[in-house]
Amino acid sequence: VEELKSHNKLLEAERLFQRRHLDEALAITTSLAAQHPRVALVQSFHGSLLAQKGDLMAATKHLEEAVRLDPSLSDASYNLAQAYLKQVFIARAIQAARRYLRVDPQGDVVAEVRQILAGAEKLIVETAAELGVSAATMERASLLNELAQEALEYQDFRTAARLARDSARLVPRWPSPRNNRALALLLSGQVADAILTLERLLAEVDGDNIYAISNLVQCYAAV
Repeated sequence: VEELKSHNKLLEAERLFQRRHLDEALAITTSLAAQHPRVALVQSFHGSLLAQKGDLMAATKHLEEAVRLDPSLSDASYNLAQAYLKQVFIARAIQAARRYLRVDPQGDVVAEVRQILAGAEKLIVETAAELGVSAATMERASLLNELAQEALEYQDFRTAARLARDSARLVPRWPSPRNNRALALLLSGQVADAILTLERLLAEVDGDNIYAISNLVQCYAAV
């Protein structure tokens, strides 16, 4: 009986969404997602509605959980690829797109997913060439840096600093993970280490990096 009620509520939320009543649909799926945390379809649909609302961080979490619960749920992988792209998480968008193509090679949005994948992979290849590393190394470093950025958003500064450090080790000439590591160190109170990280970035990689300069000003102000 409870399963039937939940199924009917999910259908009601879908009808509301189709009629462009997004907030009402979200009210239903929010309740359903809390009641059924291990039902992939519920987590997936709730995540897709959150993405429509513009809450990409929350959407990502629910879509990732849907994929974890049921990797064959292609809609979740597709929506996850879109959510990652909007957050400029290129390596993670690549992973989601590849997963979609594996589980649903004849799906309705295959052409669009292939386009997403091609564009993201092209960006990785171009960046890798600029920084003098292989595409595989660049993709791995990008993934670690994206996870570091996410950890920063969730104020998990220790994890962010570790992930950014690992990313920077893979691609030493890439300023982004060094900046993210410095910011994580600064926000966790390790100001001296943050300053050292940024001074090395400016001395060894890019003396004109505006993000490093801005972060360094913040660090000096915190001393």
